[in-house]
Amino acid sequence: MLYQCNDDSPPIFSIPAPKGCKTRKVSPPRCALPLSTPLTERPKPPLVPKPYRIMQNIRSVSSLVHRNAAIDSDDNLWVWGATEKARATEADMPYAGIVGAFSDDIDQKVDFVPKLMMSNADSVSVGHWHTMCVTKDRKLWGWGLNDYGELGIGSFIDQPTPVFIMDGVKRAFAFFGITFAIMEDNSLWGWGNNQGFVLKDEFETCKSPVFLLDDVLTVNASLSRVLVVKRNGELWHWGDRTGCTHQRNMNHYFPPEAVMEGIKDAINFPDGVLSGKSMLILAQSGDLYAYAYCDKNGGMCPQTARKRFGNTPIKVLSGVENVYWGHYFSLVLLKNGRLYSSGINTQGQCGRGRITIGNGSNRPQHVMSDVIDAAAGRLHGMALQANGDLWIWGGEYGLSDISINGLE
Repeated sequence: MLYQCNDDSPPIFSIPAPKGCKTRKVSPPRCALPLSTPLTERPKPPLVPKPYRIMQNIRSVSSLVHRNAAIDSDDNLWVWGATEKARATEADMPYAGIVGAFSDDIDQKVDFVPKLMMSNADSVSVGHWHTMCVTKDRKLWGWGLNDYGELGIGSFIDQPTPVFIMDGVKRAFAFFGITFAIMEDNSLWGWGNNQGFVLKDEFETCKSPVFLLDDVLTVNASLSRVLVVKRNGELWHWGDRTGCTHQRNMNHYFPPEAVMEGIKDAINFPDGVLSGKSMLILAQSGDLYAYAYCDKNGGMCPQTARKRFGNTPIKVLSGVENVYWGHYFSLVLLKNGRLYSSGINTQGQCGRGRITIGNGSNRPQHVMSDVIDAAAGRLHGMALQANGDLWIWGGEYGLSDISINGLE
């Protein structure tokens, strides 16, 4: 019997409806910086807890850790953030490609202002050190680091510019050294880092696409678990049951299985060994559920509620359109266009106009309105408004060595 997200219990948090007329002119966020034009140079100071407008005429946005991408209304793809040259070597920092360590002289290896990468873009997905773009003609292109074969080109050679991968792709998803693609026939394929059995195969890396599942709507993955929502609303998962990717053991692998019904999307906690034990689940009804290790790290599930309900999905919000999970913080977009944040806010990543030192808050707080899409990086967030304005806030694209002196 699959768990059904159709219970009548009230959510842990309730958010009141916005005051005033539902249809109004799109306005900047309340705590926005007074910038009259999009960003054309590095912001000063570098750590900005208030949203500032970085681009206009945007229709789609993506972010992961320290990389960002946006597609404008003319189907041009723009990218910015830390480049692959910023990554520290494995000799300098163990697991540097995973936890986000950076080399010296970091300022010379960061694109602080968006730059044009390619045209005719339909959708984009940013991974840790690589990017995937599907063009209007359903061709998949990728570039960036290729240590685990995450580009899917049959080799481990890095590609600084877009390289063609395959035809007939509906949508692509890039994660931590892993890539997935949903084809036009709704089949799911994957390639890259397989240390956590996310590609089901016994090999540690797959440098070419391998078939995974049929009839897929969307996918999300960490280093040790894959969450797949099928078109019938079933949530499937598989991977390493321990949540550990550094001690590979075939006995830890669990095969694909259906666990829930009535699901629209599901998101893994994106960091480290906790990735196998935490997720946010969005039901088709608009109810948002937290599962497992979700407290003040963006999961919006107080410890008292976890003790009360045990190891079951807990309803935390209703009326949710989409959810985005960064590094110990999350952004929640409601159906009415209002964006909320929760979690750690030590670098202003929650976008509330101030820095918060210490533990985070699991209670969602309003960031801005009139939002149609958002994205969460490691220490920064972004929001796309209905008029095409793209706003960004927080740390410099996930860089962890930023000073917060002098900021309120």
